[in-house]
Amino acid sequence: MALSKYRNAWHHLVLEAYSTLGTRKRIEGRVNIVVTRVAPRLLDTDNVIAKAAIDGLRYCGALRDDSPEHISSVNTAQKKGDERVVLVIKPLA
Repeated sequence: MALSKYRNAWHHLVLEAYSTLGTRKRIEGRVNIVVTRVAPRLLDTDNVIAKAAIDGLRYCGALRDDSPEHISSVNTAQKKGDERVVLVIKPLA
């Protein structure tokens, strides 16, 4: 899959998931983000990449920007299970 199609697919999936929350409110302030990949087979740790999902959060309006001024940290994790990606956005106090 070409990079632009991959990126666009992620943007669409994040927007769809964000829309189901019942609010389209932008998260203000700095945040920490945890991206967990769940799948039947684990990848090498360095192959779990969160860029497209985080860009999707920005494009759907959940985050103002994905710069270091807005995102304090991004952590990735993975576990076995039914295939999905879980994004957890933790506002900093």
